[in-house]
Amino acid sequence: MMLSPAEAMRLGRRRFLQAGASLGALSLAGGVAACGDDADAHLASSSAGSPTEPGGTSSAPSSERASAGEVTSASRYWYIAIIADSHMIDEYYEGPESNELDTQSILQANERFVLVRDFLNSLEPRLEAVFHLGDLIHTYPSTEEAFFVQNRTSLDIAREAIDGFEVPFRFLMGNHDYFVPRAPREFTHELFAEKFENWQPYHSVDLHGWKFISLNNYLGHTWDASDGSYEKDVGSFGEEQLQWLEAQLQEGKPSFVFLHHPHNMNDHGEFGEDFSFRGLMRTYRDTVAMTMSGHWHRWFDLRIPRGPENWLIGSTRYDEDAFVIVEFDRESPSWRFVNQASWNLYSHITDRWEPVVDDEGRFQG
Repeated sequence: MMLSPAEAMRLGRRRFLQAGASLGALSLAGGVAACGDDADAHLASSSAGSPTEPGGTSSAPSSERASAGEVTSASRYWYIAIIADSHMIDEYYEGPESNELDTQSILQANERFVLVRDFLNSLEPRLEAVFHLGDLIHTYPSTEEAFFVQNRTSLDIAREAIDGFEVPFRFLMGNHDYFVPRAPREFTHELFAEKFENWQPYHSVDLHGWKFISLNNYLGHTWDASDGSYEKDVGSFGEEQLQWLEAQLQEGKPSFVFLHHPHNMNDHGEFGEDFSFRGLMRTYRDTVAMTMSGHWHRWFDLRIPRGPENWLIGSTRYDEDAFVIVEFDRESPSWRFVNQASWNLYSHITDRWEPVVDDEGRFQG
């Protein structure tokens, strides 16, 4: 199946993304390797399985994205945004949180997510994609699936807010996105598959020669409430996901790796140190340019020992300025954080970043 640009416009944005995902999820190809050559002007097919199968890979040509993101083949520099920890709530939320700041922030979480979305939509040059590092929602009002069919919950509120993005949006799972131990992981997976088109528990996106890998810290033994090693404060991936991750990295494309729990909060002895998240990051440190996490709601530089750099990012729940803008160069594998000067280390608070574009059409740092 191939869609022309005209057909894509007739489908509408939401159905267009759905069609792209059914071909292997969102395709966002192009190429650092091609040094800015024009991409094919149609959606590329891939071999990712059904929408709810884990490990989907997606890619799409830049020429197909131009109408949505104002990106042309002549653009040397391109951009993504990264956000985390939105913690959206619904009318069934019962507070308060453990302290006044947390309570105030959770009551403003939905509004702040929309403010972030609208700001990112407004950027020129346009973004190629937005990635969310988990905790899309805060909690669950019920363990009955029928409740989520009959009532408007935070899942619906999140989906409606996401539908307002004018660029492709991908999210991974955070600990709050599950309801373990009150409900098994399968309960969450069924709900997310129902509420979000082409949802997958983990996935990757290929974009202009780069790979963006979104992992799931909650598929291993530490998040199985029936397992004797159950421990919610410790993430684990499971053998299948780690095998998939290694296969992704073996492709040799420069990569960003995203996860919710930071690397130091995972079981690295799950299958031996070498075949762990941290072990794979060390093995493929020349491939992985950066790993990024959420969960702590603050800005931390937490490098993986003998591995790639790792940043923990701020939370949109606490600050609508909590986002990361990353610039990539079509003519080289170089990249940079554009708005890093606005991040306040160890703080919930992010300074306001005012986008300024230079004569080359680049965001100034």
